Amino acid sequence: KVSNFQNNLIKGNISPKKNYYYEQQNPQAFAAEVLGIKESQERFNEIKRISSGLSIEFLPRRNSNLEIIILDVSASNLKRLLPAFNYNYAADLNYFSTSSANLLFNDEIDLYDLEKLFAPIPRPVDSYSKTNEIFSNNHAIISDTILVEVFRQVGISKALVNGYSGALNYTGSGCVNRNIPLVQI
Repeated sequence: KVSNFQNNLIKGNISPKKNYYYEQQNPQAFAAEVLGIKESQERFNEIKRISSGLSIEFLPRRNSNLEIIILDVSASNLKRLLPAFNYNYAADLNYFSTSSANLLFNDEIDLYDLEKLFAPIPRPVDSYSKTNEIFSNNHAIISDTILVEVFRQVGISKALVNGYSGALNYTGSGCVNRNIPLVQI
């Protein structure tokens, strides 16, 4: 279930607090930086340095202000990053991917690798077939465009249908309002 905060973020009503760019560095180090684990470790090192050799017990903590993480990365990077975030004390966060086509038809990806991830997937995951259908964003948009053109040519004035790219609300003016549902894998 998506919270009001997450809904507002998805609709563009709330801007992300900070952007990080993953450039093929160590996924564990990247996740630790994003989550604030690295800063927590640095604070501990400074306290330890000035504590005159006292024995201090330490458990790194992540930034408690984080609620969600949006991952706009390739499927192979997503496979590396999700476990790194979970390992770094963030298994309770919600993760969103900006793309779904590469996730469903990638031999490197097992859907178990994407557990708890929210992604824009227009149809139920089990309706895709790896052998019989190549689903891509282009395929979906072209298919839906043809469907809308058929509506226009036969004179349909309004229609609400499940298209390849999501729920399509055709208004008759040639405009389509597309709703792409977020699905938790």
